[in-house]
Amino acid sequence: MLNENLASDLEIIKSQSWVQDGYCVTDSSPEFWEHPTHLESLVAEPPRRPGQLGAAAGFMREEYASILGGDLNAIQPFDKSLHSENGLKDAYIENGGIEDAESGMTWGQMVSKVESQQFGLSRMDKLLFCGSLVLENFQTFGMDVQLKDPNVAEMLMQQDDLHRPWVTDHLGARGDFRLLSQERYRTKKEAQL
Repeated sequence: MLNENLASDLEIIKSQSWVQDGYCVTDSSPEFWEHPTHLESLVAEPPRRPGQLGAAAGFMREEYASILGGDLNAIQPFDKSLHSENGLKDAYIENGGIEDAESGMTWGQMVSKVESQQFGLSRMDKLLFCGSLVLENFQTFGMDVQLKDPNVAEMLMQQDDLHRPWVTDHLGARGDFRLLSQERYRTKKEAQL
């Protein structure tokens, strides 16, 4: 899933040979897109993210298999357990990742100097899943991807006080999943009851 893209961005992405060779592009028109998630980014009282994720998880559990991915803005301690409280698995944790380890952070490496000092690193971006899926692999990607146009790069570095002209302030999160057969899923579900 891709987050915060325009239709023109998707045309560029779809034209890349490595994308055509390595991915099944299923949402080629903007008519029925699967949507990534962008939960509330501010500290609110009462917090909004628990209700937002709870609503999404309710729909996810109705299906045979579901994956939710995107910027979950996990910036407070309660965010660390929201997935399990809602019956979801966290791909990073399921893949052996350790909460609060620098290797799992997806935000803060490519931000302004002020943001880096103020907020540090965090694991805002996640892949959560449930149902008849087996996680095969999880990884982050996109570290240090920079703008090519030197004029735009210089303007961005000055305007946003960046160390380098990064194209985004987030790392991507990628998961490889295997879908279980419906029979294996039913057997697994019955064993859990």
